Amino acid sequence: MTYRRGFQRVYALLTVAWIGLVLLTVLPGYWRPWLAASIWEMDLRPNTPTHSISVDEIDVPATAKLEVQTRRIWALGLSVIPPLVLYLSLFLIAPWIIRGFRPGTQI
Repeated sequence: MTYRRGFQRVYALLTVAWIGLVLLTVLPGYWRPWLAASIWEMDLRPNTPTHSISVDEIDVPATAKLEVQTRRIWALGLSVIPPLVLYLSLFLIAPWIIRGFRPGTQI
């Protein structure tokens, strides 16, 4: 019995579920993680001067297009990067570290 293959299959199913969840929540706009990221950036630079924008200055079609592009970029990043980093750390880096502790031949 190979545990690694079984864990990789479970991980593959969880990754597909994660990608589906991210795409179904970020693309329609139910989850907007970039808003939390922009608030975090504002906290890093508290002395930054702000410019107030009137309603007449807002270009609605350009703003809507920017919103769609932002959703797509965040959906792609959130659906690919976390599973990839976790896969690399669980199935490539961790076994390499564990192999370093096995007794071997002395040079």
